[in-house]
Amino acid sequence: METKLQGLNQTSSGGVTTVEGPLMGEPGWRGRIVTGIYDLLSEGVENLQLGSAHTQAFKEWNREALFTKPFWNSVRGAGLGTWQALALKAVQKKSSRIDTVVTTDIHRLIRLPGTLNGHTGLLAVEVQSERLDDFDPFTESTVFAGSMKVHVKEAPSFRLGTVHLGPFHDESVTLPAAAAMLLLCKRRAEPAT
Repeated sequence: METKLQGLNQTSSGGVTTVEGPLMGEPGWRGRIVTGIYDLLSEGVENLQLGSAHTQAFKEWNREALFTKPFWNSVRGAGLGTWQALALKAVQKKSSRIDTVVTTDIHRLIRLPGTLNGHTGLLAVEVQSERLDDFDPFTESTVFAGSMKVHVKEAPSFRLGTVHLGPFHDESVTLPAAAAMLLLCKRRAEPAT
C-alpha cells in the first residue's frame, strides 16, 4: 500500500520537517489507518517491534493528541518511516482476507439464493449484513439429509454442521450426506460400491 496516496507524507518548510497524514473520522482507508494505529498503540507498544527509543516515546504519548492537530507530529522522534510502518500494520489489522479467485469472478460472487454450489454442494443462501459475522455456512447451508457411503481418496479433517470428520486416506466410509456430497464435489471421494 502506498501510504502517500492515503495522505501520509513528509513536508519541509523553513528547515522544519513535519509529517502530515489523515485524521480520525475521515472516510475510507484514511480513517481506518488512523483508527488502526490508535488501536495498535492502545493495545501496547511492546508488541509493535519498534526500537527502544520509539517504544518509550509512544509509551509517554498523550493519546488524546490523536484528536488534535498535528497528530502525526505528536510523538517526539517518530518520523515518516515510523508512521508508515505503523500504518502498514494497521492496514493488515483492518483489512479482510479475500478469495481473489471468487471476488474477481462475478459468476461466483453473485449466486441465486436457493441454488446449489457445484463446487461444494452447499446451498446459496441470502445473509443479511447484520448477521454476516454470526453466519456459519458450514451449518446453515447444508441441504442433504441422511448418510452416504463413499470411498475417500484423501481428505483433511473438517467440520460440517456440528460434526467433525476426517482425516481420511484411501478408505470407504459412511458419512452424513452433506459431508459426502462436499467430498464428491471437491473430487476427494467417489461413490462407494
